[in-house]
Formats: sequence, structure tokens, C-alpha cells
Amino acid sequence: MEFQQSDLVLLEMGGLLNLGTRSPVKLGEGDIVIGRKITLSNPSVKDFIVVRGFGFKKTEHSQQLKIPIIVKRSNVDERISSVLASFTYITNYQKLAANIEAIIPLINCIIENAGCEIAISDRKETKNGKIDKRLIFVNRYIREHYKEPLTLQLLSELIKCNPIYLSNTYSRVFKIPPMRFLQVYRMKKAQQFLLETNLSICEVAEMIGYVSYSQFNEIFKKYYNVTPGQYRINHPSSRAGMISGGDGMDQSIKSKQFDI
Repeated sequence: MEFQQSDLVLLEMGGLLNLGTRSPVKLGEGDIVIGRKITLSNPSVKDFIVVRGFGFKKTEHSQQLKIPIIVKRSNVDERISSVLASFTYITNYQKLAANIEAIIPLINCIIENAGCEIAISDRKETKNGKIDKRLIFVNRYIREHYKEPLTLQLLSELIKCNPIYLSNTYSRVFKIPPMRFLQVYRMKKAQQFLLETNLSICEVAEMIGYVSYSQFNEIFKKYYNVTPGQYRINHPSSRAGMISGGDGMDQSIKSKQFDI
């Protein structure tokens, strides 16, 4: 089956399927694919596989998506899983539409997050279907050290290359510059801290590497169109029963990181 349209599609696999035709990527049950053109095939001639999902309008955050991206089942956000689960028995279409609309900012964040698994491997920036290990190292280093004052110069020194070369090659492979990815990843973490903890806004800013509250406030508003404080007010139920900080919170967040 092939899905192709001007808008984007998010699909959840109900079983084992292949993505693409030239170099098929194996998908497991519960894996999610997001893209403009998604070609799926069933390797089994006996099993009937259910695929569920929805289409949504392109936004400025999704313009960079030229190839499908995959989010493995273990990394799928619970809020997305909850909406998809409601497709089994639909009783209120208006409520379903509202729930889908509520997770679009999260999906846009996933699209910009270059840590998502790359779905198509036959690209000029890869060798034998594999990404340069140095770029993968930089990507993971950013995700593990996003709280620190990272610079392009520092990242380039880690892999012993020119900063301009790093920026150009990283951008071609992940479709986002490394410093831009750092900002996107910090905003994703900020969203999680605001929704899942009782940390103050200033504490959240410090947790994701911002010394200046005003800078954090300004950047967050560019991504979510509201200030961090207003964002938290708009999502009060998400923080029910949460505690501030602690190992439990950190473990929860780590379990949702996207792995290459």
C-alpha cells in the first residue's frame, strides 16, 4: 500500500511490515512512521496487518521532512499512543479531532528532532546505508549533554574536524544544523519538564541549559506560541500527581528519548 499526499501522515503499525521498496526497512508492531509519502508492504502472505493513523496539515516545523521518519514503539510518547488507541472504538469524532489537534505540536517536535531513526538509508551522505559514526556521536553527545554550554566549536573538536564541515554534513544527514538541533531538543525537554514536573519556570530553564530566564522564555514562545508559564496553565491535568525532580522523573524522560 502507498500513501502519498501534500499533507503529512502518521501511521502506527499493527504488525510486521516493510517500509520502502528499494532498501526496505523492517517495522515492528507499535512502531510509528511519519511522512509525506509512505510505502508499506506486508512480507507475509498469510497475516492481515492493521495500520491506523491520521493525516494532518503541514506546518513550518514540518517543512524539512523530505523522507519518512520512524519512532520505535519503545520511544513513542504515551500521549500519541493514547490517541491512536482511541481509534479502536470511536464514539465521539469531535473529541477525537480535538485530541489529535492537541498532539500536533508534539509531532512537530518529533519531526524536528533529528534523533529519530532515519527511515531511508540510500543517501549520498551515507556509506553502505550507514551514517558517518562521527555524526551519530555528535547527535548522541548533544542529547546527553544538552544541559551544558555547548558550541559548534566544542562539538567539532570532539570529532576533530572543521566546525563548518561538521555543520554542513550534519545538516545534510539530519536535515537540521547541530546547534539548531540542540535548541529543538532543549525545547522538547522543556515541554516535558513543564508537563510532567512541578519545577518552577526558572528551574526548568536551568535544567535545560539556559542561564537567562528571559532567553528561555523568548525561545520557548517561538516554538509553542505561548510563554512557558502559559503553556503549563493550558495543560494542568498533565501534571496531576507529579513530583518535582527526582530519579523517577529523569528515568521517565530517558525512556522517551529517540535512539538512532
